[in-house]
Amino acid sequence: MALELAGGAYAPNVVRVRAGAPLRLRVTVRDADTCATRLLVPDLGVDLALVPGGTSEALVAAPAPGGHVFTCAAKMVKGTIVVE
Repeated sequence: MALELAGGAYAPNVVRVRAGAPLRLRVTVRDADTCATRLLVPDLGVDLALVPGGTSEALVAAPAPGGHVFTCAAKMVKGTIVVE
């Protein structure tokens, strides 16, 4: 699953993934100066440091079906991972 952080927002902000398989989260930060320095997915135990102008990755072992909210550390920039 690839996300891009640009202009203070994640794109896409709703992502659909297949249940029963590991999930690789890949976040590319396009903003050179951003307050979004972490990607948090509390339901999945993800706390990923983000690099301005770079790409960060995390691997999640087969997330449970349902909706999982992801946010920046301040919980102002949000989105949802839908596992189907």
